[in-house]
Amino acid sequence: MKALSKEMLALIAELYQKPAVHASLHETQQRRTDILHTIAESASLLALPFLLPFAMRVDDPFGKLARRAVQHSLQRHGKQGLISLDQYIRRLTAYQHADKLGAWHELSPASIEAFPIQDEADASFVGLCSFHRNGYVREAAVVRLAREASGAELPFLLLRLNDWQPKIRFLAYKALKQRLRSAYAPHFLESVCLVDHLVRYYHREKFTDLVDGIFALLQHPAQRAVLTGGFRSKDLHVRRFSFELALQAEGGEQEAVWRAAMAQSDAFIRQRISTLLVKNHLNVCLSDGLKLMRNDVFPPIRQLALQTYVERYPEKAGEALTAALLDPHKNIRELARFYLKDQGVDFAACYREKCAGTDERQLLAAIAGVGETGDKADANRLLPFLADERTRVRRTTVKAIAMLDPEPYIELFFRSLQSEKRSESREARRVLGGMVDLRHSDKLWEIFTGEADTHVKKNILYLFTQFGKGDGILHVLRACATDEAEVRAEAIRHVQLWVDGYNKRFYVPFGAERREQMEAVLAQVQAVLPAALAEELRFLIRK
Repeated sequence: MKALSKEMLALIAELYQKPAVHASLHETQQRRTDILHTIAESASLLALPFLLPFAMRVDDPFGKLARRAVQHSLQRHGKQGLISLDQYIRRLTAYQHADKLGAWHELSPASIEAFPIQDEADASFVGLCSFHRNGYVREAAVVRLAREASGAELPFLLLRLNDWQPKIRFLAYKALKQRLRSAYAPHFLESVCLVDHLVRYYHREKFTDLVDGIFALLQHPAQRAVLTGGFRSKDLHVRRFSFELALQAEGGEQEAVWRAAMAQSDAFIRQRISTLLVKNHLNVCLSDGLKLMRNDVFPPIRQLALQTYVERYPEKAGEALTAALLDPHKNIRELARFYLKDQGVDFAACYREKCAGTDERQLLAAIAGVGETGDKADANRLLPFLADERTRVRRTTVKAIAMLDPEPYIELFFRSLQSEKRSESREARRVLGGMVDLRHSDKLWEIFTGEADTHVKKNILYLFTQFGKGDGILHVLRACATDEAEVRAEAIRHVQLWVDGYNKRFYVPFGAERREQMEAVLAQVQAVLPAALAEELRFLIRK
């Protein structure tokens, strides 16, 4: 869980302060209500326990507001957040935040048994009481939740199946068994991440019969509408589970499920459902479905489609493999060439021919393909694309030339390094990272001290570090004197990394001449370096 910020801690402290003497009752109540709302909207669940002492107040209007704030926070964080919140609250001792949580630590079982549950906010509060460190309080909360039938109690009962007290586990199990009926199917679906957590991580007891009963309930034909409704859930776990279970359910319209899954933005759902369909040899919609899989934006799904064509539909595989030669992803192009290697295809010639096309997507794949399958002469053929107005074309060309014959074209890489487009400059940096040495230091320093963009100077700092531990540090240290704050901060970061690694990941002996150079540069830039860093660097130089 995300830790509490200083601002949140200050709000919590203010919430527990006594009202100022000069403040009106209305102003005090409004301020405390605003704090409740801020805590409820917080990105951290760790603030939630500080609302519980207020939520305990049955007849106090502010207690009702606190319970609603608790409920709102739980809804924002979803059922998954209850798992870590349960573990956190159960570990709170009476000595932790005793000035604020004293009433919570002293909560009695009798007060829980008599707590009136009028809405979901009340049920959520009692549910959080089932997280209490005191086993008697947890037991009372489970007994109280077992008398509810709204569905709000369900996630808390599921969590108590892993309680270290056998009696509490039994009470929760008994209550859940009584809820294995049609009316509770939507609630079980909403809490399916907790059921999955129960299967994967709960080891005190195996509730196989209960889990099987929950899955059987959700797979029943009568619950088809509930399951398909989960396709539109805001909860990612619910959506993923709903699609997988719906596809496995007997008598379901698998094609409709598959098409709905492939329309999802979640790549995991599309890949998982595609994998299940491919395994089903009797599925009549697979042949048509492969066409959609081939055009999916997620490369593993396109790769699965290609493998399925080869294994299941060899008569259609040729066309699919030929098209895959121009796939945007390198792995799929390589897979297509692997399957076609025995058919005598001249891959380099195919890619050269496609380089004459106008479609940008195919052109990018063709240029990359030439780099992967061509020879040194192809590097010269690709040079015109370095003047293309499209950044992606130039970036792909830089990469392809570097694969074919990089040495003669290092000046072109330096030119690309200075590009105003970040991605092109970054690709040139990657290529030059394996080529530059001290011979190029003057060239790089000239670019660095010129009118280059900030991202270019950052890339040059990286290239300085590729000279070697003893040579690169001198240039990086010189760069700390730059006037640009962002570049200077990056240079200092590289210096800090060098100091942190010295005598741990590497060792560099300094000669007298190099030591003198380092001390001279350090004297020029020490004003901008953190004092501790400058002192440690000076110590390492003189060692």
